[in-house]
Amino acid sequence: MKVSFIVPVYNVEKYLVECIESLLNQSEKDFEIVLVDDGSTDASGKICDEYQKKYENIQCIHQENSGVAVARNVGIARSKGKWLFFVDSDDAASRDLIKVCSDFLNDENDICFTGYQEMVGDIIFDKSMSKTYEKRKIEKKDFEEFRLAVFNRDLKGNYDYHKMKMSTPWCKFYRRELLTANEIEFPEGICTGEDALFNLKVYDVANKGYYVSDQLYYHRVWAGAVSKRYDRNAVAHFDELNEAMLSYIKKTGESVELLNAYNERCIWSVGFCCMLDFCSKENPNPFDERKRQFRKMREKYKKQIMQVNLNNFRMQKKILFYFIKKNYFELISVLCYLQGKISLN
Repeated sequence: MKVSFIVPVYNVEKYLVECIESLLNQSEKDFEIVLVDDGSTDASGKICDEYQKKYENIQCIHQENSGVAVARNVGIARSKGKWLFFVDSDDAASRDLIKVCSDFLNDENDICFTGYQEMVGDIIFDKSMSKTYEKRKIEKKDFEEFRLAVFNRDLKGNYDYHKMKMSTPWCKFYRRELLTANEIEFPEGICTGEDALFNLKVYDVANKGYYVSDQLYYHRVWAGAVSKRYDRNAVAHFDELNEAMLSYIKKTGESVELLNAYNERCIWSVGFCCMLDFCSKENPNPFDERKRQFRKMREKYKKQIMQVNLNNFRMQKKILFYFIKKNYFELISVLCYLQGKISLN
């Protein structure tokens, strides 16, 4: 079998049928769909079972709610394809996803990256085959740059990392043998950024690949996304992720480039915590308490923050991060109130 689509599923009944149907509608048929129901409490599990009964190339796995990392790892273990493609269960794929990338899914390559476009809420874009754009060979030196882009997607490098997602598991065909031979799995127990840690390990060992910029994947952006909603545990989650990233850097030799990238990630983390916690309109704490929490986190990463070159970021982040450097919580609060104008992605 050529391709396994691995779909972690959790309480997404509204979009799940569209996701599965987009995969079933592939113009090339050498694939399977592995649905991992992560303890859904809505009708998602039932939908998965119904599709498994109707199609021989669909298998459904039910487990207690254990998180997306565990679900993806179970999918890897139970799948049979030579190439693995992870799909978020509220997303969709072009019918020509496999067809366009087929020539690059061979033993010479480790990864094939694809382009994507966003779906906003229920606004669905045309899913016919997109125009042919860039097809670009990826070498080992590119994967070294990709590691830096995991820390800061504003990196000025050989690619546009806002079009070519480095942290996410979607938009990529992974050669199964690359993962199994190097014992690469999604780190379990990490509440945010487990996909970034996974890809750092992948880029460490990958040697060759291809980038097909055709917009073959459809990523839905909606208000319920984890990266958008209030999270009172945001600080703990980002502290945990930063510790894991620093541990990774220490194991790989603490290069100046990676340490600088880590510093940029730290100020990015503080910025995200401002958006998700300190300045969220849903935060019930009084202003002075939220200000105190912000300054406590800023103090923890002060050394890294003060070393960051703000010119390494796009303008909308540069302004927010400048206020973080200057400790201007009042101005940060105003920016976050206007968060429709700000994106840390």
